[in-house]
Amino acid sequence: MNRIPCKYCGREIPPEANFCWYCNRQLISQPERPETGQKYKSAKQRALVWAFALVIGLAIILFFVIGSGG
Repeated sequence: MNRIPCKYCGREIPPEANFCWYCNRQLISQPERPETGQKYKSAKQRALVWAFALVIGLAIILFFVIGSGG
């Protein structure tokens, strides 16, 4: 039976192995998941988005409080 070296620890393993029996590292790469949603590039940009959402939320609450005769 042919054996191949593990690319991480160098020990001999079967060629069809998904994991190395010795170092327990994964030998077959998993396909990358497509990104969902938008990633913000910086903490500053993320803070601006949260601040904007907070202002909009407060405006909606004030609209209902003032609109109901408060």
